[in-house]
Amino acid sequence: MSEEIIDDVIAEPVEEIVEDPVEEINEPEPEPEKVPKGVQKRIDEITREKYEERRERQRAQERADRLEAELAAIRNGAQQQQQRQLPNGAPDPDQYPAGRYDPDYLEALTDFKVQARFEAQREQASLQQRKMAIQEAEAKAREQYPDYDYASEEFLTHPLARVPAFTQLVMDTDNPTKIAYYFGKNPVELDKISEMTPSQAARYIGRIEASLAEKTSDVVVKKASSAPKPISALSGAKNTSVITDLSQAKTMAEYNALREKQLSGKK
Repeated sequence: MSEEIIDDVIAEPVEEIVEDPVEEINEPEPEPEKVPKGVQKRIDEITREKYEERRERQRAQERADRLEAELAAIRNGAQQQQQRQLPNGAPDPDQYPAGRYDPDYLEALTDFKVQARFEAQREQASLQQRKMAIQEAEAKAREQYPDYDYASEEFLTHPLARVPAFTQLVMDTDNPTKIAYYFGKNPVELDKISEMTPSQAARYIGRIEASLAEKTSDVVVKKASSAPKPISALSGAKNTSVITDLSQAKTMAEYNALREKQLSGKK
């Protein structure tokens, strides 16, 4: 009995359960929100400015990289050039493939000698002109200061006058002979400067030079104003010139005298 029931159950077909298809609902997509024209224009401007700024930064970086490369090339070239020279600036033959017989070395050596000779001639001419200018200034100083030679000697014997940096500061002034005369008459000022730094000494000498120039201008003004003024005629004084018309009278006294004379002549 049980086996028959089992066979019936097996033989009975199984119904398929079919699910109802799910109906797809196509919802309409929301329309994009419209941006006002003025706002959209401003957005476009900001976007354009942003890209332009980015391009400008890129161009600036490219320029910086190019300049850096050029500077590096210049430094490398200068370093190579320095390696090809001796301590005195002459080209080093050991730095050339063929040594002293290398054409490039011979050309560089010729250029060096010509340049050195030209600089020596220019320095000699400059020294000669400077010497002549100092001699002319000293001649004028002797006319202005009778004791110039004595003061100049006092200046030159001071230890500070043997310091090239200090003498160069004096020579660079507008009137070195006047400064030298002042220091010769005031050696205490030299003692003060000897304790200063070069920059302090330069400023101090500049103040002295300005003070001397101001005193010179004051002396010129006083000399110009010391001339006697012309003596004006005293009021009421008798005039040597004879006047016959009342319109020629310059003072009330002349007018009254001429008027009285005319009236007495009519009587």
